[in-house]
Amino acid sequence: RGRLQPASDYMERVQHDINPTMRGILVDWLVEVAEEYKLSAENLYLSTNYVDRFLTVMPVMRGRLQLVGVSCMLIASKYEEIFAPQVDDFVYITDNTYSSTELLHMETVILNALRFNLTAVTPHTFVRRLTSLLAASEQVKHLCSYLAEITIQEFHFLKYRPSVIALSAVILALHTMDMEVLPDTLRLVLKVWDRSIEELTPCIRDIHVVHYKIFDKTRAMQASYEKYSHQRWSRVSLIHPRQAPPF
Repeated sequence: RGRLQPASDYMERVQHDINPTMRGILVDWLVEVAEEYKLSAENLYLSTNYVDRFLTVMPVMRGRLQLVGVSCMLIASKYEEIFAPQVDDFVYITDNTYSSTELLHMETVILNALRFNLTAVTPHTFVRRLTSLLAASEQVKHLCSYLAEITIQEFHFLKYRPSVIALSAVILALHTMDMEVLPDTLRLVLKVWDRSIEELTPCIRDIHVVHYKIFDKTRAMQASYEKYSHQRWSRVSLIHPRQAPPF
């Protein structure tokens, strides 16, 4: 696993006061913050990447977890956005739980822990490329983005590579829309990227389970569902999941 990807076992190995549920709630809140400030999709994924990479090397108390999350989004905003929100905006969004001084200090701690390596490959990087290669419609693009995004709240998806999550989300989106799941373009991508259906199948099934739980409202974290229920995103979260995954 590359140094710009988090470890998938850091909860057991490094963290003692937080758990996957707390992390999921934090990431779900970051989805809401990104929507509130109209931040890019890549910003959200980078913020999550920074959170997980920081938690891979640094134990954090639960009372400071939100500070870590908002500081990571501040860093990602400076890196990714043309007009980034200001420090005071991020202080405000936490209901002034933390001061601007605390936020700036945590920013420095995180940057040092990440060794200022801020360029990271995320599932969104691959989803954007794949949907372009497939010449997908806006609705299919949005569904691919939605199915990729609902993985970031779930800690167990850290075991999958970003390219595997992206390919799995695209295949499941095509299946959900009752389209051919392996068009020639996608078969070629699998060959070039040296990926197999056997390798993707567990991830496809995991995304399908999460998709169903969110649709049935049996998963508490609903920020992405609410986000993608709007016309701007073609209301793709309202599309009923297929009864079974394609593989």
